[in-house]
Amino acid sequence: MRQLSKMVNQLIKHRSTSLGFFGFKHSHLNPNNTQYSWRKRPLVSLLSKTALFISKISLIYAFKRPRLNFKYQTQNLNSYLSLLFIAFFLAVGVSKIQAQDPNFTQFYASPTFLNPAFTGTTEHYRFTSIYRNQWLNIPESYETNLFAFEYNLDYHNSGLGILLTNDRAKELGYMSNTVMLAYSYHVRIDKEKSFRFGLQGGYGLRNFDFNNLKFGDQLANGGATQENLGRFQSGFADFNFGMAYYTPYFWAGLSAHHLNSPNLNGAGIGQDKLPTRFSVHIGGKMAKVRRKKEIFSLQPALIVQKQGNFMSADAGMNFTNKPLIFGAWLRYNFESKQESANFLVGYKTNYLKFAYSYDLTISELSGQTGGSHEISITIEPNKDYRYKGNSKWGNRYIECPIVF
Repeated sequence: MRQLSKMVNQLIKHRSTSLGFFGFKHSHLNPNNTQYSWRKRPLVSLLSKTALFISKISLIYAFKRPRLNFKYQTQNLNSYLSLLFIAFFLAVGVSKIQAQDPNFTQFYASPTFLNPAFTGTTEHYRFTSIYRNQWLNIPESYETNLFAFEYNLDYHNSGLGILLTNDRAKELGYMSNTVMLAYSYHVRIDKEKSFRFGLQGGYGLRNFDFNNLKFGDQLANGGATQENLGRFQSGFADFNFGMAYYTPYFWAGLSAHHLNSPNLNGAGIGQDKLPTRFSVHIGGKMAKVRRKKEIFSLQPALIVQKQGNFMSADAGMNFTNKPLIFGAWLRYNFESKQESANFLVGYKTNYLKFAYSYDLTISELSGQTGGSHEISITIEPNKDYRYKGNSKWGNRYIECPIVF
């Protein structure tokens, strides 16, 4: 049974680098086994410079309401950046990779997946659905669905939510399902500054159907296999924590997922610990406002995530000129040295948001993966009539600009 467990672990291990498992190993693409330095890679250099620019701009807009004034002060910015990134790297230097979470390009469509503290950062409620199809040219590609519902209990300084995820690789017969309940508490510093912390707890199931695999005796005799492996299933409890600070023009947060490092194999079948995923994220909003009406806005952001040996960085921005939304992002995987450029187009009304994004691989795997597609639909009313005429509870909402 332990050999069976090891087979499952290898099949779902390193989803970002699993191209090697399917025959697209880095050594095949780079026969000379050349060692690359990230300092010499122009895209990574551009990403790091973009990240620094976004961080500085965002911190400025945390303390000053912008009117698309791109002149900014640099006083104390180095201190703020140092504190933020020191806190992150102190947190992440702890675990070894054995499995990895889904990674959405449109993280801003469902911020509670990124950080439990963002649960309820909506004026009334928010329903989000995201579908992602990763690497279309590979038969064993991954498909991921996410459904999230959040409700703002502002009169209790709280937010509630539920998060459902489904991750599957059909050709391998692999499927994982999780259900998480979320709660966040809101500390209002003043009319435009807020601090939140959040918790998530839930249960996950993963299944593996070995009947979809081809074994050596099948290839030899062309008939049915003599192996009797059947199906593998395990369940596990999972817990997440996060904290965030935001104003209408700035947001930043830290989160830790899988605090309990759950054993994905279940009891009595050996250990397959899911490493804790740490994330630091920062962003802002620069808006052109005329007569108290927003004309257009830019929403830059930077996210760095680490889960065991896996580490990635996303940097970019969205441009919103209602009803249209456009976005451009860069992603770099420090482990597999993969780079991708991500492009987004969307449509926004007072209640509905629709967005489509495409991830274009631009590293050594370019042309072999087929890229990744992602679609998000969000239902979120832009006004809350629950407190109409009630001065005690009215006007307590502080907008969080992570959501475009």
